[in-house]
Amino acid sequence: MDRPEEPTRRRGTVIRCSTISREDSRLASVAVGGCGRGSTARSEGRSNASSSCPGAAEFESLEWLEDGKHPLDWNGPARRSFTRFCDEDLDRPIIDHFERVVRRHRNHIAVTDSETSLSFAELWDGLSGLAETIAAETKPGDLIGIVLPTCSMFPLAILACLAAGRPFVAPDPSYPGNWLRRVLEDARPALIIGREDVLRALDILAPTARVIHLHRKPQAARRGWRPTELGMDQPACVVFTSGSTGRPKGIVNSQRNLLQRVAQSINAAHVNAEDRFLTLASLSTIVGVRDTLTALLAGASVHLLDPQRAGAREILNIIRAESITILFAFPALLRSLIGHGGDEAGDTLRLVRIGGDTTLWSDIDLLHVWLGPDAAIQLIYAATEAPMMQWFVDDSFRADDARIPIGYPLPGNRLALIDEHGRTTPPGEVGELVVASPYVALGLWVDGRSAAGAIESNGAPLVVFSGRVISCVKGLTGCWSGSAARTGRSRFGAPASISTAWKPSFASTPWCAMSPPWRGPRTY
Repeated sequence: MDRPEEPTRRRGTVIRCSTISREDSRLASVAVGGCGRGSTARSEGRSNASSSCPGAAEFESLEWLEDGKHPLDWNGPARRSFTRFCDEDLDRPIIDHFERVVRRHRNHIAVTDSETSLSFAELWDGLSGLAETIAAETKPGDLIGIVLPTCSMFPLAILACLAAGRPFVAPDPSYPGNWLRRVLEDARPALIIGREDVLRALDILAPTARVIHLHRKPQAARRGWRPTELGMDQPACVVFTSGSTGRPKGIVNSQRNLLQRVAQSINAAHVNAEDRFLTLASLSTIVGVRDTLTALLAGASVHLLDPQRAGAREILNIIRAESITILFAFPALLRSLIGHGGDEAGDTLRLVRIGGDTTLWSDIDLLHVWLGPDAAIQLIYAATEAPMMQWFVDDSFRADDARIPIGYPLPGNRLALIDEHGRTTPPGEVGELVVASPYVALGLWVDGRSAAGAIESNGAPLVVFSGRVISCVKGLTGCWSGSAARTGRSRFGAPASISTAWKPSFASTPWCAMSPPWRGPRTY
């Protein structure tokens, strides 16, 4: 178990940005092949990109906001014991990590919901049996649909797909029927796992898919069963956007992409087997998948609750009754919870993680009153395509702006602001955020297959550079200001401050559109 020393509060690189509104804001990611250690090229050839995405020379000459200046746990729970998720762990399949956890914590509770609890041993037995069936009913490369409500069978099903060596897509059955129809048309799953009452409604939407009815934990696999290998850089998880700017898009993530999010979550929050997670977001979103895997791969427990069906009083009761230690919620939902409850959160809640919308210093003030004196507040800024920034909120960085900064670039990322010609944005002018990382999504899932590297905006094709992945994020707009304008540095070393030109609600869709002028991608 790691027992890190007290962190030094190092001052680092910063950009401060102000928001604008854009009616035509969209999110585009441009994948760049050759994605770093252990990965393979994601596309061949070269094609022209939209004018706002930099060419190879411009890409290298951009003024990048550096990463690595602040440890992930800076201002967080740095003295808490935990098992660190190391770089070499990114080369090990998710199901291998989970099997090691099962050996250590067989009788520890892994998953609970309102009706069921499963230990790690029970979860392993159930997923093994389901994985055996999936592998027998499908072929490598087939996409598996998981259409389940928020329940203990959901993590069992996603782990079973990975253990069978198959990618999965998990559309939320509570979403509108038209959205489900479009998602299933594009996803074209070879097999769908779900409850009979839900699947009955999907017969018209996906009539050719085979079906597995999953009401309870399956029997364990036959003796001698072993998981099927799934490549670390092959499609593992497809998350569909809400389609608020058009047709829903399926974003393809690999195991390596998912494990990078898990590693950063564990190492930042010092997650260990004593933790209990409650994530108030749909399990079909990247934040739902991330938090479920984070909890289970750290040997922690996760309590599953549908925030769209639960009232504030029920959520507050669960936080206390289930001794929740780590809570994720959107700012608007937190305001509602704290305003409704009146009482303090309780002694066990040690960390509140926030994402998905602009967070205000007034929200932090509410949380300080609600939480215990030793609890931390973490802001997570990311998208379905890639993790970007995070920090544990430090009141000493308060300024005139009512919004809190969004954090420091995560290790493995480089960020820059570019203008419409793909060049570094001049001081005081609006630009678009660029994320360069080996952990950007593989591409889109289109017409039943992975179109690696083909994340587009308005028909603009991908750009391929050797050894890079670049994500042009349209709609995440801002401008350089202050002393950071040219150098990217601030004498205060404050975290970056940028807000999206979209304002999502706290409904649990990965994308959301509100009334103009606020439109755009949810960030996590």
